Amino acid sequence: MCRSRQTLAAESMKSEPTHAEEYTRKERIRIGASIALPGVGLLVASQLWLFPAIKEFASTAHCRTVWGISGTSILFYGSFVGLPLFVAVITSVTLGWRGVKVLRHHQVPPPGEKVFRPTPIRRGKAAQLIGLLHLFAATPFLCIGFWGYLQARDILNEFSNTAANPSVERTHNGGARLRVPPLSAAPSCAAHVKR
Repeated sequence: MCRSRQTLAAESMKSEPTHAEEYTRKERIRIGASIALPGVGLLVASQLWLFPAIKEFASTAHCRTVWGISGTSILFYGSFVGLPLFVAVITSVTLGWRGVKVLRHHQVPPPGEKVFRPTPIRRGKAAQLIGLLHLFAATPFLCIGFWGYLQARDILNEFSNTAANPSVERTHNGGARLRVPPLSAAPSCAAHVKR
């Protein structure tokens, strides 16, 4: 008695689960608390220490150097390149790892992964596409980081060209004109320079 491939495939599909396993109510509460409590702590710490420190650094960046790098360069490259690359790393670690598991097992969600709501298991090409999207989810942030590098470089070059000759001011269309010194000069670095 020989069974066809279609019959064998249909029988194997019947034995496989059609929906992913869900978290219990107790597990959902535990996961929510384990995310909410550190999240609130991080938000409070950012508001009390991180953002004021960045604001203070930004207001005096032109006066500072960190390990021989100008504060202005750190500010621009940190904002335009560092932030997108940080998000790319976080995205790669979370979604990229899941994408590898999806591609390995050819199903979404991968075996052993629980879900919060009823979720049908997808297999085949749809699962492979989802796995690839997860694997390459960080690519847009890497592109933004590269674009940010080019922008920061151009802005700092323009800044250094203008700073090299303080009597010349760049105009919006790429030209130059003589600068009239304002009555109140730029903030002095004397208070920030250690002697």
